[in-house]
Amino acid sequence: MEYQGEDLLIVAGAPGSRWSGAIRMLSLLCRDINLSDNKNDFVYRKKVNGEVVGWHRGAYWGPDNPVGHKFDLLQYLTKEEIVEEFKAPFTNWDHGTKIIKSHWFSYHIPLLKELFPKATIWAFHDTPEECVKWWKHVGGWDIDYPMYTWYENDEKMLQQVKIECAEIEKHFKLKRYSGWKETAIALGFTHNIRTIEEIIEVDPEFSELHQYDTEEVFDAFLDRIFTRKEMGIIIPTV
Repeated sequence: MEYQGEDLLIVAGAPGSRWSGAIRMLSLLCRDINLSDNKNDFVYRKKVNGEVVGWHRGAYWGPDNPVGHKFDLLQYLTKEEIVEEFKAPFTNWDHGTKIIKSHWFSYHIPLLKELFPKATIWAFHDTPEECVKWWKHVGGWDIDYPMYTWYENDEKMLQQVKIECAEIEKHFKLKRYSGWKETAIALGFTHNIRTIEEIIEVDPEFSELHQYDTEEVFDAFLDRIFTRKEMGIIIPTV
């Protein structure tokens, strides 16, 4: 049977949509998410006044990045070529749900739905101005992973972010979720949730970046991450 993306969580969002924190925390919380794309050269982090504001981990697909270099021209690639790019950074493709994230997916939502009808698609949204403002706050052109050279300059960055945000508005029913648990359930992750201790075992760096004494404080931290932006989720109907 032809592959239909039944084990994919495809994620779209403009630069500065603050998707990275939510994606990272979901991947650490849910045992069923494949983390084998996590590599030491797929990392960017930044703190401002002691607060973590940039936390990029795992593969990002897109032009001038290690994978998805032609994803701005996704419509010209075959399905087989796209799947091969999806698979490229994972050392163990066969395990669990794979999170595939790219800013350029915003331009291709109908195509992704057609090619991968059993995939869940998750999008993050804010105004273009707020997105660009946050992107600059976390490093802007100094961010070395993922790469943003395709956007060229400030003028083109704002122009393209406007298009990306408009495409997300067009194709998603956006809402602000009440917290991380509602989001996880909507995405289909209802069990196999890690504790704080288990998350630290998976990613020891987490305890250096974030310190929480109780489950209640940790839950409040998670809720802040998952409620700060509007999100849209397309659930497969086939």
